[in-house]
Amino acid sequence: SARLRWNNLPATVSIVVPVYNVGSYVDYCVRSVLSQTFPDWEMVLVNDGSSDDSGERCRRWAEADARISLVNQENAGVSVARNNGLASSTGPYVMFVDPDDWLEPDSLETLLSGMGDGVEICVGDCLLEKHGQTKLIPMINCDQRDFDSNDRQRLMALALNGRGFESANDVILGSPWGKLYLRSFLDENGLRFKPGLKKEQDVLFNLNAISRVNHLRRVPRAVYHYRVNEGSVCNRYLPDFDSITDDILSSIRDLIDENGYSWFEGEFDFKVVKMYAKCLKRQYLHPESPLTSQQRVEAARRLAGAPFYAPTFERMERKGMPLSVVGLVTLVRIRAFGAITLILGRMDI
Repeated sequence: SARLRWNNLPATVSIVVPVYNVGSYVDYCVRSVLSQTFPDWEMVLVNDGSSDDSGERCRRWAEADARISLVNQENAGVSVARNNGLASSTGPYVMFVDPDDWLEPDSLETLLSGMGDGVEICVGDCLLEKHGQTKLIPMINCDQRDFDSNDRQRLMALALNGRGFESANDVILGSPWGKLYLRSFLDENGLRFKPGLKKEQDVLFNLNAISRVNHLRRVPRAVYHYRVNEGSVCNRYLPDFDSITDDILSSIRDLIDENGYSWFEGEFDFKVVKMYAKCLKRQYLHPESPLTSQQRVEAARRLAGAPFYAPTFERMERKGMPLSVVGLVTLVRIRAFGAITLILGRMDI
């Protein structure tokens, strides 16, 4: 239920946090919100059927501060959790925070300072926390501060592939965090996270958002700490990753076709090649894969002939692509699948 203040108005900013088995981190995340210099917020913790003590920790926080509420759901995935958090909150501005990350003390103040003037999405910069090291990553690599509908193509390329601006990026524009969204913009455009999509739900959400944005503003200040955990799921063996990648590519393909974005075909092809490499690494060539060497070569050949991949490898323009992508496309075209299985692990795609 909505948290109403003394004057019966909803809080200015709704912070939605999907929580699943992050007991050791969620307290730190919540404390970073409690420490905000801008106090007029509500936080919705959505417990996605956690099997550890995450739910209990969330319950204690909800009891301790009236601005914090708890939504419990059966395990349904991060998309459903974020959508339920949106539905359970009422603030005119929305922020998504992952439960193992945290905010700078002035994050809300900084992002709110960029709203107004018709701004629908305000983005800040990110601090990447990895192996005890902190690295500043700009959300958008350029000096430009305000972006309109003429910038959509470049912004979508950045969100999908980390390309389109002055230098390569870690694709954090495709993430939901480090941003403040105008709720009316989300509602009017029916922008929600796609249930059932196991990976890259956030990228698809932001591609849809950016494809409709008329005014996006970047505030050049770090607002968000993104924690890269040891033993991250990013490199875990996934025996069904081929079907996951099909779902991702189908969703992006639908976005292009439904909106007539023919200008985005090159970026789609680039994404397809990256997903080919990722699928091989996460499934068929993974150290935990039971496949023999010969079966791995056959898997690389079979995947290259699958519906999304075959036409892309056939038509893709290699000009302007990174050398690693050019190399992989070339190897597929000359049918050198044995070489692919041997060197892909050393290629950064």
